[in-house]
Amino acid sequence: SPTSPTSPSFAVVPNPVQESLMLSNVHCFVLCFAIENRHSIQDLSHTWLPKMIQHTKAMYRGSTPPFVLVGVRSTKTRVLSLVDCRALAVHLGAYGGRYYEYNALNGHLAAQQQVLREVFQVAGRASSGQVVVGGGKRRSTRGSGMATQGGGCCVIN
Repeated sequence: SPTSPTSPSFAVVPNPVQESLMLSNVHCFVLCFAIENRHSIQDLSHTWLPKMIQHTKAMYRGSTPPFVLVGVRSTKTRVLSLVDCRALAVHLGAYGGRYYEYNALNGHLAAQQQVLREVFQVAGRASSGQVVVGGGKRRSTRGSGMATQGGGCCVIN
């Protein structure tokens, strides 16, 4: 279970009502998983994506809300290759089909900060209603009937 303290995707959610309130007005999620842990990767599609859809179904009419996929690497072990992680982002429907990787082993602070900056810039674009379409071009969802008020960005690990 993702809410058990032994699970690698442990999240503190006091009760279902608070969980629903926390997630219902989010306009973009940043989903992080441990690259070296298969259970963490499986939780994305089996736990967190269904939760996102469930709690945002009024806003997104049952479809998947925008999310940015981030693999976090803290050891030299990898369960999925970089190519596999990119394919996973496309398969799961990550915003723009993109995948980001944060490497805690990388001693270059500037490189780590750049990845984080890109992730939150992309999440900001997604939460503001911009959609990436073919060729990397962006269009706005404003006026399309999709709710664009409130919300923000929520990190689920």
